[in-house]
Amino acid sequence: MAARTPVEILRDEACCSICLEIFQNPVSIHCGHSFCQSCITRSWEGLTTNFSCPQCGHTLSHKTLRPNRELANISEAAKSLNLQQDRDVEGRENLCEKHHEPLKLFCKDEERLICLVCDRSKVHRDHSVVPMGEASQEYKLEKKFSDFTEKNPDINELLEKFQDVLKFEFLLTTQMTLDPETAHPRLYLSQDCKHMRWEGRKQDLPSNHRRFKVRPCVLGSRGFTSGCHHWDVEICREGLWAIGVVKELVPRGLWVFLNPNEGVWALRHNRNEYLGLTSPNVTRLTLRSVPKRIRICLDYEKGRVVFFDAESKERIFAFPPASFQGERVFPWFMLRGDAQLKLLP
Repeated sequence: MAARTPVEILRDEACCSICLEIFQNPVSIHCGHSFCQSCITRSWEGLTTNFSCPQCGHTLSHKTLRPNRELANISEAAKSLNLQQDRDVEGRENLCEKHHEPLKLFCKDEERLICLVCDRSKVHRDHSVVPMGEASQEYKLEKKFSDFTEKNPDINELLEKFQDVLKFEFLLTTQMTLDPETAHPRLYLSQDCKHMRWEGRKQDLPSNHRRFKVRPCVLGSRGFTSGCHHWDVEICREGLWAIGVVKELVPRGLWVFLNPNEGVWALRHNRNEYLGLTSPNVTRLTLRSVPKRIRICLDYEKGRVVFFDAESKERIFAFPPASFQGERVFPWFMLRGDAQLKLLP
């Protein structure tokens, strides 16, 4: 099944489960689910007791309806969202002043349009360059939600989820492998350094200051001090595992508590339980389905670490904004027992 686009996610969340249309005057009932006011009124027509939720079936003896203003605002945003490419901009015959070629590309580093000849020059060789249509679409999405946020400063978690999805949808996957020089001796890596498993017996590996010696961990091959990045992990076999981001200076030969105070931002699974490793207490998560592929997203400047179900694009967990304080951070993986993880291309 093809992964849903951000717009599809937005429209699904902004739709009433009774009429399957975008909410009209949404109201919340006793269990927390929301419906169009007219839809739930018709559903309960003639009842004097035992008011049950059409979505989850939870029943209450008396009727409770509460206007959901936040959802009403989001529904209005869903109605107005238009993802047609900016034909007016794309159709202009704007030419590069230097090469007199059409401006068809956008340089993110310099935030300006360039031509194909510019893209091949030394100036832009190491820059992040995307087609103009893609940049235009990204800008329009961010602009709409920026305007929406300014008009609705008291936004709720639902809008934050949409913003995360929209932001990270446009990032290219960061090519990532596992760093064998950091792998704990009980972690066995595949030849291409993409797949990892745990075994009870230790390998005889060269000792170095970068290798984890206590917890069965390994780092990704690339570290970051700026920018937005994401990489995908496949859960091959269930068991005890944790994935996320750590600061480069996290101790390798000591028992470290796994939380942001110690430079670790991670999601953990153990015994059918998913935990966000927050501090001072962990955050227990309730997921709609068991994720087979998880996307870890990093926004270094904003200190954001967010986990998504890579197939459904639904957000699993987001850490509160942090400060990496200029330190390099790395993808981080931990597993033991029957668990196996694999980095995806």
